[in-house]
Amino acid sequence: MRVFVAGAAGAIGQRLVPQLVASGHHVVATTRSPEKLERLRALGAEPVVMDGLNALEIGEAVARAEPDAIIHQMTALAGMSDLRRFDRGFAVTNELRTKAPITCFAPRRQRASAASSRRATPAGRTSAKEDR
Repeated sequence: MRVFVAGAAGAIGQRLVPQLVASGHHVVATTRSPEKLERLRALGAEPVVMDGLNALEIGEAVARAEPDAIIHQMTALAGMSDLRRFDRGFAVTNELRTKAPITCFAPRRQRASAASSRRATPAGRTSAKEDR
């Protein structure tokens, strides 16, 4: 399978990517930091830099990857040290957890739905099951 791991350079992603690769999956692994590309490559993944709050970048990265599965592990917890202002420190992670899935998964669902509504004809052409 082709697996797209959004936020692969994080605490969970760094442990998940090698397991997916060891299981024989092709992993496209994202990070927002160009400095982490080599680390992801060393884990056996195809690394991609992407801003998880930029719908255009997410859409382009997912389209290029053509994944069978998407795993969302994006956070912005690195460097969060002031627990007295937890809400401020967690604000970007909240955005990544609420806005990014809509951007990341909705187009994927639409493509899957469109693909499942098509069938092969004897000549190898595809046709819609029903008019929409």
